[in-house]
Amino acid sequence: MVQIPKMTENITGRRAGMRGIVRVVVVGVVVVFWGIGCGDGSRSNTDAKVNQSIKNVTVLSDTTVKPSESTTTIPDTAEDNGFPADSQFTPNISYDTLTDTRDGKKYRTVKIGNLTWMAENLDFVMDSSWCYGDADSNCTVYGRLYTWDVAMTVCPDGWRLSTRKDWWSLEEIVGEDVAGKKLKSKTGWKDGGNSTDEFGFSALPGGTRETEGRFWGIVDYGFWWTTDDGNGGSVAHLRAMIFADDNVGGDGESKDAGLSVRCVRND
Repeated sequence: MVQIPKMTENITGRRAGMRGIVRVVVVGVVVVFWGIGCGDGSRSNTDAKVNQSIKNVTVLSDTTVKPSESTTTIPDTAEDNGFPADSQFTPNISYDTLTDTRDGKKYRTVKIGNLTWMAENLDFVMDSSWCYGDADSNCTVYGRLYTWDVAMTVCPDGWRLSTRKDWWSLEEIVGEDVAGKKLKSKTGWKDGGNSTDEFGFSALPGGTRETEGRFWGIVDYGFWWTTDDGNGGSVAHLRAMIFADDNVGGDGESKDAGLSVRCVRND
């Protein structure tokens, strides 16, 4: 299993569509943590940052980190996490059901505002998509991780990949300053990161697959592609939730990374 050192986070800054996002990168024999503050297009963003303290971290291999103090064990599979199927859904929410005719898989959906959202991450097998840690059980719970190009075309017929404006509208409906708290599932997040899921969105922390093939972030972070690219370049915009914060953030990521997908339907 991968072990990530615990860290103290103080996320500050005026909230106007984004907050800091914590990233983990291995550089030589040092694990570097840093906060990302990235503009969200038409939204005004200032002073978003992440401050955290860590101590004496040594990399033992590409997948194992040995911190000097207490650690949080990141599970390799959903079974390791003790996460039963369907436990992320909220009982008092009236969900509908989408059946993907391509493979017969069923997904819960929920209407929020003028859009119907998938209430779980997509799990349709395509090239350039992965289960976290190459464990099939993770796809069953967290869905697959897709490159941006695949994400743009992977949604079932009649559905589409969500845009940043879709997310902004969603966040405004549920309350921008507490959007993460109200959209995250009641189970599945690390260290008290579980939330109220008042609208049945049931966001789960599926982690990511970096362009080099390393998986990280399951139970800590959820990252979802949007249709918005970086002016035709190699980067596209994402939305993100963090176990330690009640907001939804935004950033840019390489289109070759693997992130989760939420499809929407116009009603």
